Amino acid sequence: MMKENYQQRAGETEDRLGILCPPPRFFSTHYSNSANVLWYLIRLEPYTSLHIFLQDGKFDRPDRQFWSLRNTYSGCTTNDGDVKELIPEFFYLPDFLRNNNKQGRVPRLTRRLNLGVRQDCADPIGDVELPPWAKTPEAFVRINRDALESEFVSAHIHKWIDLVFGFKQRGPEAEACYNVFSHVTYYGALDMEALCRSSRADWQQANDMLENFGQTPLQLFANPHHQRRPLQLLPPVPLLSYRDWLSPAGCRFLGAGSSRSLPAARALALYKTNINLGAGVMAVGVNGATGSVVTLAKTRALAVNPVKQQNGRSTPFDIGVDPLLRGRGCPVVAEPFSPLLDVERPSLQAAQLVAVAHNGLFACVVGQWDHALRIVSTQTGATLATVATGQDDLSCVAISRDDTTVVMGSLDNSVVLLTLEHPESAPRVVAKRTLYGHDGAVTSVAINKEMNLVCSGSRDGTSGREERG
Repeated sequence: MMKENYQQRAGETEDRLGILCPPPRFFSTHYSNSANVLWYLIRLEPYTSLHIFLQDGKFDRPDRQFWSLRNTYSGCTTNDGDVKELIPEFFYLPDFLRNNNKQGRVPRLTRRLNLGVRQDCADPIGDVELPPWAKTPEAFVRINRDALESEFVSAHIHKWIDLVFGFKQRGPEAEACYNVFSHVTYYGALDMEALCRSSRADWQQANDMLENFGQTPLQLFANPHHQRRPLQLLPPVPLLSYRDWLSPAGCRFLGAGSSRSLPAARALALYKTNINLGAGVMAVGVNGATGSVVTLAKTRALAVNPVKQQNGRSTPFDIGVDPLLRGRGCPVVAEPFSPLLDVERPSLQAAQLVAVAHNGLFACVVGQWDHALRIVSTQTGATLATVATGQDDLSCVAISRDDTTVVMGSLDNSVVLLTLEHPESAPRVVAKRTLYGHDGAVTSVAINKEMNLVCSGSRDGTSGREERG
């Protein structure tokens, strides 16, 4: 019915912006706008003065002001024209519920704001009327905060994220959840720059609409958000040496001989190997295809150490030593590191020059003297691809969980994104993008494709975030 009425009105009305004849929506107002914030915080400056300015130099009518939490809740849950979200002050600032602000230049004569008298009450509006379960504003805020931080809210907050920031913000999922607002409140619905160039009047009309009716946040997630795991008060995780696995403590925490013991995932095992690379270890990875542990030393020596199952032995597995370590030596990969990067200094910098793919088949190495990225095989040490970035020395690298995106940081304050394809022969770069925004050398990068985010940290103490489409 809503769509039929809209189509009929749209055919009868000339409305370039869709404001006079908007598309179907469930609510005529928006839950997040400046007027709602001023409505809640009318008893606190500077919001009192801003509210008066919004109402043309006077307070709004008393019956329309924020005077009762019960009345506010009833309006938001029964009237589709009354849509409001809770502002942060509900969880930390009890003062916004008290009428203690002074109005006028003579404080002794005007101790409280004169908000007027409602039609159904003889007394002027004072403090906000609280629900019966809160005796004071402090108790109301404390109970609200306890509820927000409760396990129940934590277990269901992903549903709120889906509505506000996620896949239920737009489209059929939003319609099914009655979560459709005015079309102009959505990001990208109107091209404001094009409107400003073509028609200043249309631009002003759209701008006033956004300022007065609010704007929907940018959609961050296209898939359902994961539910937060429940809080479990478990004992500290023990750290066991491989010699302790058959001890009473090891049996208890690893679950040996008892089906009622904690699962093996609750124990951390420290396994000491006989692998000696002759230099500090820069990176460690696991090659699931060959069943081996890949290690790269600061000397760029690559060792592939086989993992053997030890059924019936005191340890569940054994990590062997790469035979090349005992013979002529392991292959040296990539090129010498830049002298500007002190890989021998104990710091996180050396570890961030190498990123082993999650499939364990290749590794990305940066920080070399020629400013290039090298993709090397973790099986043979051969260089599979060399990517000239054109940037200064590359200082850090990370790879996405699906091994299709590589992000690199540079000493020239830039961040480089590469998209990889994986044919049968070797990884291949199919797209490149350079990002700017830091004022210092980039020292760390991270990527999360599930959240479509790339983060970077700089030597000047700033961090950046890129939202990927």
